[in-house]
Amino acid sequence: MANPMVIAMDGPAGAGKSTVCKEVARRLNILFLDTGAMYRAATLGLVRDGIDLDNAEAVANDVRARRIDFAADGQVRLDGEELGERIRTPEITAEIYRVANNNDCRAYLVALQQNIVRGHDAALEGRDTTTVICPFAPLKVYLDASAEERARRRLTQWQGQGEAPPIEQIIADIKQRDERDTNRDVGGLRVTEDAMYIDTDSISSDEVIDMIVAEALKRCDHLRDHQ
Repeated sequence: MANPMVIAMDGPAGAGKSTVCKEVARRLNILFLDTGAMYRAATLGLVRDGIDLDNAEAVANDVRARRIDFAADGQVRLDGEELGERIRTPEITAEIYRVANNNDCRAYLVALQQNIVRGHDAALEGRDTTTVICPFAPLKVYLDASAEERARRRLTQWQGQGEAPPIEQIIADIKQRDERDTNRDVGGLRVTEDAMYIDTDSISSDEVIDMIVAEALKRCDHLRDHQ
């Protein structure tokens, strides 16, 4: 059997990774893994359990006691429960760093993620897929966009979800999260030298997807058999 084709995709929040990676996986008919959804699921569990989020040891103990995986339809599950959009509320987004910045939590979740993709053709996205989870992935991609463009996209997504905050506040929140993600001790966000870097400010998601699919097919002939 040919070596698995792993497409590892990193980039800051709001750069379009989830949309792009999911469609790349669909077009190539390979496994899709949203690593960030696992962090969100763990965070939801902490909030539900009333864990003291300032207590790093308690946070790690709670997360490591959880079973976090995915249903056949791609929905993340926490102890067997599909969570849907409940992991994407502002409350969960604001607290996700409690898990992401906890080295014990990261080690546990990275092991789960590596086990999920082991032996499979897969496309996965997150903050450390190219550096920690799959550092030897045959195709590494880094999707980027300015904080201003990502704020505009977030405002568009806000429609129908109540009153949106001022765009200046959204930009400030994005920059604060970027700083946390970049300066994290383990699994910090960075561009690897061998990554395919794509600035998405001025190109559409379809164009980005086409670029990545073409590169994957160029690097791995057996992916054509999936189509």
